Amino acid sequence: SECRSLVLLVSSCLLALRYYFAEGQLSWAGDAAEHIVYAWVAAASFEAGEVPIWSNYFSGGSPFLQFYGFLFFYLVAIVNLVAGDLFTALKVVLGTAHIASGIAAYGWFRQTFDSRRAAYLGALAYILSFWHTQQVLFMGRLPLALFYAVLPLPFLFFEATRSWRHKELD
Repeated sequence: SECRSLVLLVSSCLLALRYYFAEGQLSWAGDAAEHIVYAWVAAASFEAGEVPIWSNYFSGGSPFLQFYGFLFFYLVAIVNLVAGDLFTALKVVLGTAHIASGIAAYGWFRQTFDSRRAAYLGALAYILSFWHTQQVLFMGRLPLALFYAVLPLPFLFFEATRSWRHKELD
């Protein structure tokens, strides 16, 4: 059934992506250092009851995240309010976004191929692709985790629109 397929997919994702939830800090390599600091600024601001749009903590008082979107950092800050640890919050957001990317890919492939098996294999290929993990964890581009999670959605939308159009014409 569809429900069992999704449970299998989420279970497979949790097993395959367990490295997100390992003990210790994330790597500070690549761009990660700046993103970890941005997440810390957002978490400190949220804890103080503020929404960061300007910060003297980083870059000499430049506008907060003038070159990056804020959603990832705000999500980390919100999870940090519950978790109480910045690195735990980062791991939860990164891991959840990676799993969500698999679910989104499953939806797209399910719509495209009308096969649960093909959708499951396609979603696994999407979450296990080296470039996905390479950009987020090795290159340290942490906010891209959310990008990968929503990337399949426009394709799902266009595929659904195409199939609805074909049904209207029939």
